[in-house]
Amino acid sequence: MDIENIKRNTAVTPISEGGSNFETHVLYKKTNNKFLIKPSIGLALFTSAFTLFSTCFTSFPLYSLITSNTDKWEFNQIWFVGFGLLFFCFSLYLLFNYFSPHGFDKTTNLYYRGYKNISSKTDAIIKLNNIVALQIIGETIIDEDSRFKSFELNIVLKNGDRINVVDHSNLSGIIDDSKTLSKFLSIPIWHAESNKA
Repeated sequence: MDIENIKRNTAVTPISEGGSNFETHVLYKKTNNKFLIKPSIGLALFTSAFTLFSTCFTSFPLYSLITSNTDKWEFNQIWFVGFGLLFFCFSLYLLFNYFSPHGFDKTTNLYYRGYKNISSKTDAIIKLNNIVALQIIGETIIDEDSRFKSFELNIVLKNGDRINVVDHSNLSGIIDDSKTLSKFLSIPIWHAESNKA
């Protein structure tokens, strides 16, 4: 296997545009043979607050509608319930997406991500010996109100394909996690800078 040839032919642009302006995930050692990617305290607090807000925003108008004595529901009541349900569905999406099982397991020789049974097929499932490197890519995110750096940690496969592991703004956290995984998997770290200014 020609590692240098794989490196030359591996894309150095971000896998997914965008990112978070705070640390969303951290690497956690569960056992000597297993590392998990877990939500950070900041992400847990954010999603909890968002879920609580969306639940209250939906529950109170819905309760008011159910217990009202009138046969007709006013438009603003229906609008509040609909808007609240939209918020609530988005909070469920955040919980499902950010808190899904995610990790590197030497006992099963798998990198996995998703809620399905990892012994069959998950959203992402890769044999650890198919991973040849870790890749770090920086990207500048510009929106209407801010400008910040976001960094991807990706795994690179033997065929040059890449899979994103985490994407957030804490570069030192990304580097520390990369070093730990590099040692755990006995693979190199490739630093790449995207051409997006």
